[in-house]
Amino acid sequence: MIDTPTSPITSGLPLFFVITVTAIKQGYEDWLRHKADNEVNGAPVFVVRSGSLVQTRSKNIRVGDIVRVAKDETFPADLVLLSSDRAEGTCHITTASLDGETNLKVCVFCA
Repeated sequence: MIDTPTSPITSGLPLFFVITVTAIKQGYEDWLRHKADNEVNGAPVFVVRSGSLVQTRSKNIRVGDIVRVAKDETFPADLVLLSSDRAEGTCHITTASLDGETNLKVCVFCA
C-alpha cells in the first residue's frame, strides 16, 4: 500500500475554492451583461409605422421595420442602410462592440 502525503481534504479544498470563485465571477459578468442588454433594449428609437415616425423602444423593433438612426447613435439592431443624408449616400460606422476594431468603416447605399 502506497502512503501519500496528501489527503482528500488538502486536495479537494483548493479545487472547491477555485471552482466557487470562478462561478461567482461568471455569475457577476452575466449579471452585468444582462444589465447592459436591458439598457440597450430599452433605448428609445424612431420607427416608421403606418406612414409616420413613431418613437418606441428598441426591443419592439420587428423584422421589416424602417428605423431612423441619427448621427452618433448606436444601432439598435442588425440594419440595412436604405438611405443617407450625405451627398455620396455613405455613412461611417464603428464596429468596436462586434469585432474590437475602433477604426471607422464606410457603409455605402446602393440605389
